[in-house]
Amino acid sequence: MAEEYRVVPYAPEHRSAVLDLHGRLLPRARSVNERYFTWKYEENPHIAEPLLALVFSGNHLVAMRGLCGTQWVARGQTSETVPAAEDLIIHPAHRNRGLFLLIDRKLVEIAAERGYSRLISLSANSATRGLQDITGWDRVAAFGGSTRQPLQVPGGLADNPVIRRWRTRGTALARRTGIEVPRPVTALSVDRALEGVEGALPSVRLSAAPNVDVFESLSPTPDALHQAHTAEFFDWRLRNPDREYRYLYWDDGGIEGYLILGLQPSNPRRVMIVDGGATDGAILLDLVNALGCATRPSLTALTSTLPSPLGDRLPRLGFVESDAAAGEPMVEVFTRTTSGTAAIQRGERWHTALIDTMLG
Repeated sequence: MAEEYRVVPYAPEHRSAVLDLHGRLLPRARSVNERYFTWKYEENPHIAEPLLALVFSGNHLVAMRGLCGTQWVARGQTSETVPAAEDLIIHPAHRNRGLFLLIDRKLVEIAAERGYSRLISLSANSATRGLQDITGWDRVAAFGGSTRQPLQVPGGLADNPVIRRWRTRGTALARRTGIEVPRPVTALSVDRALEGVEGALPSVRLSAAPNVDVFESLSPTPDALHQAHTAEFFDWRLRNPDREYRYLYWDDGGIEGYLILGLQPSNPRRVMIVDGGATDGAILLDLVNALGCATRPSLTALTSTLPSPLGDRLPRLGFVESDAAAGEPMVEVFTRTTSGTAAIQRGERWHTALIDTMLG
């Protein structure tokens, strides 16, 4: 079966075919897919060139997976660029033919040729995790999530279940047919979901403008292997065209705390606490208490990696572990060696926030 396929590294002439195939993973306006590809693979601050393994059947691109640059810092403050495997896409007609193994081998080869000693995987779904288990990847860390369900009972025309169902179907149809929802419309939906937060506490304000210098200065520095949260990282990461972001600041003459909130434009009723930091733990609790005044959406957090004491206090704020029933953590970290001695050793403690993954 493998003789039917050829596996090649990405080259600029493949760009159009990659965008076409990517539309199968994220069916939406091609312009949005192109912005996503440009942002993720061509503007990445750690690996500025697209690194992808492409599988062709004849002249048709039928499968792919890419490598996106991440920067990890060890406890000794030494840093290492580690390519993260992302966007596994296999055309439905070519599934169950062993293409993942072909792709994986080529990704390892591409990374090794450029001197990277290890790959990482952070955002894989359960099916991809299973494939990684049998192809040489190591599970090195797992992090569970918690969710607070909406507090407001749906009411009014906008919250009518029938209206909401048809609106969701309309949005999905628009995405599949390439119709891009205007940003002002998306922004209105996001702001409506967060009604009640602004002014909930005297020093808390909600903003659509990121302050990357504040994020860098207040970002926690865990005593574990973690991604480098620099101003450059935040500036790149928060331009993800797949998300809308809002920023909750604790500001009493100067910003002393923040939460980054991530929302999918197609589902603003799910708000994710993507990252947070503060000069004092009590400030973080104030920020989450203010966020809790948004009664329409559900709130989701990666519990174990939130700064102390916030993670420990979430159950008192109505958050319930959301992965226990499924028996699957929200985020699992996989690594895979390429060649030589990997700088990241087994047994190392890891820290991962949602902003470090493509989930948030």
